[in-house]
This record gives sequence, C-alpha cells and structure tokens, in this order.
Amino acid sequence: MNDATTPEVSVSWPLGPLYYELPGADGSDARSWVNYKLTAAHWYIGTLQQLIEEAGFERYVGVEMALDGALSSLNGAFDAAAGGLIRAAEMYLLKEEKDPVFTRPHEFKDRVFVNRMAELDRQKLDIDVAGVAANVASALEIGPDRDNPTGWLQQFRRLRNTPMHQNTAPRHIDVVVGTDAVTSLSVAGNAQGPVEYLTETEQKILALTGPILGIIDHIIPHGIPSLRPLRKPEAT
Repeated sequence: MNDATTPEVSVSWPLGPLYYELPGADGSDARSWVNYKLTAAHWYIGTLQQLIEEAGFERYVGVEMALDGALSSLNGAFDAAAGGLIRAAEMYLLKEEKDPVFTRPHEFKDRVFVNRMAELDRQKLDIDVAGVAANVASALEIGPDRDNPTGWLQQFRRLRNTPMHQNTAPRHIDVVVGTDAVTSLSVAGNAQGPVEYLTETEQKILALTGPILGIIDHIIPHGIPSLRPLRKPEAT
C-alpha cells in the first residue's frame, strides 16, 4: 500500500488477445513468441516512460517492475529467436542425437546457437546465414576484458543480470547543485536515458531477430522441415 509520500500512478494492464494472435505473429511458434516478447517489452517501456514522467526515475516499486520487465522481455526476444533457430536447425539437419538439444531448453546456450548456425552455413542455403551469424557474433562479443564486454547485446545482458541477482539496475547519478535526482541508467559505465536506451535496444533486437526468424521460415516453413531444394544453385 502506498503511503502519503508515494505518488499514485494509474496504469492499465493489458489482457488479450492470445499471444499467437498478436499482429505480426504469423502462425510460427518462434515468430509468435519473439513477437510476444517484443510486444511485452514495448508495453513495459511505455509504462516506464509514463511512470518517469509522473514520478521520476527513483526506485519506486512500479518503476523497478517496468524496468525489470523491459530488460527481461527484450533479452527474452533474442533468446526465443535463438531457441527457435536451434530447434529449426536440428529438424532441418535431421540430427541423429538420441536427445536433440531442442528438447532440453535448459541447454539452449550461445555455443549451441553458434554451432547450429555454422552447420546451416555449410549447407550453402539460398539465404545469408553467414551474415546473420556475423551480426549476432558482433552483438555478443566479449572482447579482451570479460568484465567489460564490447558487444551491445552482451552489455544489455549484463544490465539485465544485475537486478536478477542484486537489488536494482545500476543508476548513473548526475551531480547537479540543488538536487539528488537520478535520471539515467549506467550502461557499461556510461549514462543512458532509460527510455531512450531501451527504445534503441528494442529496435536493435528487432533488427537482430528478424533475420534469424527469416532463416527459420526458410528451412522449416510452417514448422515443417522443407522437402524443396533450399541450396544455392551451383555456378555453371
């Protein structure tokens, strides 16, 4: 319950439609779930913006909930795309393992995703697998200092992990005479406006996951391993 000093802000919580009926779902399991995650992130970012406009970026419970939801949903969108790619690749490549990775979601790791992308690239498909893999590798790059990754998605993951294990996402405190207001997130040591940073990251996640979903649709259209030739035509 709010006390007399805590501002009251009214937020409308959505209900429907069913997640696979959202605009952009397109019937694919992976595409529908990624689309849901991005839709949720967009709602959390909009809600965070409303809360900041009305109450500031202090550590109110509602602010933390919106921030945590945006961080988790945006990261979840990439994870959902990567998991969908692992499943699609193993179906397309007809993996002979007794227990393929896609039946064990707890084994969905970056290493498995990278390996499956490399295997698909060796199939010489008529789609730019190598280019997509390179973009993902750049986003996930650790760099020479493991404590300070260089890839934008790796930095974002670190930001998401902080409130999962500690008490809040790190703030950047600007020293302004006459005020102690906190207005920024601290991302890789730099001050970032929370709404602006999350909105920019939302667009980056959208740009990164779209081509991954394109590969999934290419190799298992409608969720069915394709029987049509998908390789690039041989040069004559």
